[in-house]
Amino acid sequence: MQTNKIPVGLVGYGYWGKVLFKALQSSQHCKVAKVVVLDTSKPHPGIEDTPVTNSLSSVLEDPAIQAVVVATPPASHYEIGRAVLESGRCLLMEKTFTETADQARALKALAEEKNTHILVDYTFTFSKGVAFMLQLAAQGVIGQVRSASLSMRQYGRFSGESVYPLLGSHMLSLLHKLFPLGELEFQRQDQFTREEIVETGELKFRIPSGAFCGSIALSLNFPGKERKFVIFGEKGALMYDMLADPPLTMGLYRQNTLSPIAGLPDFNEGNNLAFVIDHFYKMLMGRASSNIGTALAVTACLENVLQGRSL
Repeated sequence: MQTNKIPVGLVGYGYWGKVLFKALQSSQHCKVAKVVVLDTSKPHPGIEDTPVTNSLSSVLEDPAIQAVVVATPPASHYEIGRAVLESGRCLLMEKTFTETADQARALKALAEEKNTHILVDYTFTFSKGVAFMLQLAAQGVIGQVRSASLSMRQYGRFSGESVYPLLGSHMLSLLHKLFPLGELEFQRQDQFTREEIVETGELKFRIPSGAFCGSIALSLNFPGKERKFVIFGEKGALMYDMLADPPLTMGLYRQNTLSPIAGLPDFNEGNNLAFVIDHFYKMLMGRASSNIGTALAVTACLENVLQGRSL
């Protein structure tokens, strides 16, 4: 067990900020040295032993703090991210990265100027199960990949944010690992809207030649919980289901049922946030790379989708 943990600042202590705080404190490599909250006069259960402040400057002026984790609403991401990078610190940003592609490119350029790095928390992209699934697809186990189906559906309206950035950013980050988003055309279909906020919708995608296509189903009105990524090849299909045991199954078309892949490693799909924190630490140590390329692609795609344009 490492005793000299890296001190980090945490900006935001809402729903996901609380989750990140626990993950950081449980890490072997990091510890939260200070938390930025809106109102320091209110009690903040779970962080009684950690200093709190309502000033980002208090974090950025603390020489002991080596990196900053941001879990605030997306509208604040650009300004906070810029301040963090200006200070020369590494940045771990909760999705969605920024509201526009121009903002994303500006933060990337600033990180390069300051010789620091950005990691965006697209949690599912750190899944060991997903990584193994993509490896099998790349090896041609199911033949040439022709289509993909992704879904992230649940019941719960809690952020006032459109389902496309709220849940779609996760699925787009997965799709980008299979096929570059910039090469795909997207079509948006809103299916349920409340007070001008889309709560259920679908994104259909294809390459112009039609050789690859698929869809992403997203919902905050779904009577259950679903997290699935299915890849269809010419010989068979691979399915990742985060909530299933085992989470990864494969079937060949000459068979009538999906069956667990023989000899699969024991994937812990409840621990993917720990993998994010571990990657962030390795990035701080110069042993892992940023995922800024994925962040730029997802941000540009979402901007076009929300404006009703195709990439």
